[in-house]
Amino acid sequence: MLYDVYMLTLWLVIALALGGIVGWATFSAGRRQPWFSGWFRAALIVFAVGLVLAVGHFITGRTQFGLEVALLAFAAYVVGAFLGGALRGVTAPPWTAN
Repeated sequence: MLYDVYMLTLWLVIALALGGIVGWATFSAGRRQPWFSGWFRAALIVFAVGLVLAVGHFITGRTQFGLEVALLAFAAYVVGAFLGGALRGVTAPPWTAN
């Protein structure tokens, strides 16, 4: 996977930035559900299964490369979304953080 990170650095930075933009735009200071509910739980389960397949070398070739790229891009997007939401929560005035 380190090779993938090296070769796809620009695309991973773009995924991180896109996640940050979405996290910033969708942040709400109101009442929220627990973070491990809804679609995110299913996404983490699929991510974990994909990670086991990639690390365990149960698939090979282009399919493994595609899976690794998808896992890295998803991880970068989610990290960016959390960072963008956290930044919005810290910097937004209380009357605009709805």
